[in-house]
Amino acid sequence: MTTMYENVISTHNPKIVGYSNFTKQKNFRQDFSLSFKDENDIWLVVIDGHGEHTKPIQNNLIFTDWLKELNWLSIVRENPSNPIRFLEQLIISEYPPPYTSGIGASISVTKITKLRMEFWWKGITQTRIYKNKKQLYKTNLHNYYNHREMERLSRNNVSHQLKGEWVFKKISGDKLHLDEIKYIIVGDEIANMTSCLGHNQVYGNHIGHHVVNLIPEKGATYKIVSGSTGLWEIVCDEPDDVEQLSNIDFEALDHVERAFFDWKKKWSLVFAGENYGHDYVNHTDDISCAVCYLIF
Repeated sequence: MTTMYENVISTHNPKIVGYSNFTKQKNFRQDFSLSFKDENDIWLVVIDGHGEHTKPIQNNLIFTDWLKELNWLSIVRENPSNPIRFLEQLIISEYPPPYTSGIGASISVTKITKLRMEFWWKGITQTRIYKNKKQLYKTNLHNYYNHREMERLSRNNVSHQLKGEWVFKKISGDKLHLDEIKYIIVGDEIANMTSCLGHNQVYGNHIGHHVVNLIPEKGATYKIVSGSTGLWEIVCDEPDDVEQLSNIDFEALDHVERAFFDWKKKWSLVFAGENYGHDYVNHTDDISCAVCYLIF
């Protein structure tokens, strides 16, 4: 596990701290989110399930439902320096191969203290930090387009094949672009990422880790937003989206409801620089979000 450190300007005594989470499930009960406090620390969790949607891990139990029912306070207390590692061990002990064949999930876990913000993740859920309404940092995605991740698979002799698929992503206020994503096939397992929970652990045990230390500065404001692909694919880096994402008055519910509304709009569809007219898109992905804001 590679840990990245960076310093930002803040204070160790925020005047106001708020946190929230919300999930809107559409068809497959794939996503869920959590936000909770343990003594003086705030924890955010976002999980984006994948695999064969409603395929049960055992009897009628869906993988993400099982994950949701875990005692997350116990998980973060058991291994506060790497809660995802403990979770992986728990999954393997409860459901060793081949129980998680065709079943998996992305995960992001965030810990916010008075001294720093710490991030762990696997897959393509993402967490972003906004300081004074400007994006300060975002976790990198574990997918085909992350060259370090593909090099890691090669170093670990993970034999794989690739399969392309197309998804819509927002590129401006009224435009969705049809982007190609790559599914990575390892044996009988397939996922559009290089690291994840489940799938019989064939993608390895790599966990992303990043630390942002807080250095005193009066008047700084921060907002941490963690979300599933259902959220991030319908926002872009234009000022209107950054304004909303960084606005401390917007809770997790607000972000999810806006994303849900936007996916139902009629969009200008673009592919390879060509405009293909206005139409609706059939978006069936769940949407999850967890946020924390700090006012100093």
